[in-house]
Amino acid sequence: MRARFLAAVAAAGLVLSGCTAVTETAPTPTVEPTPDPSPTEFKARGTLIMPLAWRKSVALQGRADGALEAGGPCLGAFLDIKEGASLRVTDMMDTQLATGTLSVGEAKKPPAGLRVDGICEFEWSVDHVPIGYDWYGVRMGERWLGEPAYTRQALYRGVRMYVGWENVPG
Repeated sequence: MRARFLAAVAAAGLVLSGCTAVTETAPTPTVEPTPDPSPTEFKARGTLIMPLAWRKSVALQGRADGALEAGGPCLGAFLDIKEGASLRVTDMMDTQLATGTLSVGEAKKPPAGLRVDGICEFEWSVDHVPIGYDWYGVRMGERWLGEPAYTRQALYRGVRMYVGWENVPG
């Protein structure tokens, strides 16, 4: 009984002094989201390479001397392939899976073995391409670009596609 009396006196002393008893609870653990181990889409990328349209590219660069600045903007031999042109990634039944656009063309010296004055390279990327297909195609309008089919791994790493040549150096 004496123990109860002492406990009651101690509690009354705490209340009178403005102190309160505090009980601590363990913090609620935060659950961090884990990365999806099986992504459902990827970003396809590549470079479209074609013969340079010399006069049109010189005019595009505004060069009065007729010279072409390497690394400057250019136009290719096909007028529908230009900056902002839409391209699409398809499955092998030609069903559109995702779309993207071409960047501005960049004038460059041709690789050894190509008999042209210069080439025009267009970088491209297409976001949100669904995973789950064995083969993918890349099209612009009604034109297939590059090889008839690419694997997901090839498109993820980036492909080099030559347009306008029959025999392209390997």
